[in-house]
Amino acid sequence: INHVRTTPQNYVNKLKNLLNYVQQENNACVLVYNKEKIILNKGIQTFYETIDILNSMQPVKELQLNEEIRITLQNNVNTTSNKTAVSSGRQSKSPHVPMKTLKQVLLDKKASLLKKYSKCFFTYDIFKNPELSVVFQITDEAFQNSRRNILLSPDINYFASYSFYNHKNQFTSVSTFV
Repeated sequence: INHVRTTPQNYVNKLKNLLNYVQQENNACVLVYNKEKIILNKGIQTFYETIDILNSMQPVKELQLNEEIRITLQNNVNTTSNKTAVSSGRQSKSPHVPMKTLKQVLLDKKASLLKKYSKCFFTYDIFKNPELSVVFQITDEAFQNSRRNILLSPDINYFASYSFYNHKNQFTSVSTFV
């Protein structure tokens, strides 16, 4: 993330290189990279739009790591349910220890952080490859550029990220930005 913030024009080269991995498959435009397939709803236009934005962008200062704002999910991702459930401590199958949804954990953390910071944002991503996680937060086709706007905003100064590989061996990250 800091690489794209501080040298946006250099990051363009990474995006241009990824265009070599885009192919047509069953009437869909797909990025195939290290055995991971991602459908590009807008096709390669997603990359070209981002390249134009990064080429015209002035560098932004690096985000500083701030452990205080980190979301921590310690051994607590419930992978046996269709609903994502987390806790702030040990996972328990006991009905007497309720699990919070990830949404509730984020809402609680946001309420806490907004007491100290004027802005607070989260991103959540699941990819097999951490590098692709950042690429698709920057290209941000799925979220109408809201994540890209957060990551590249000069008004955002701090971040923290919690990541793990889930039961499907997919890289999963929850990042906080203030």
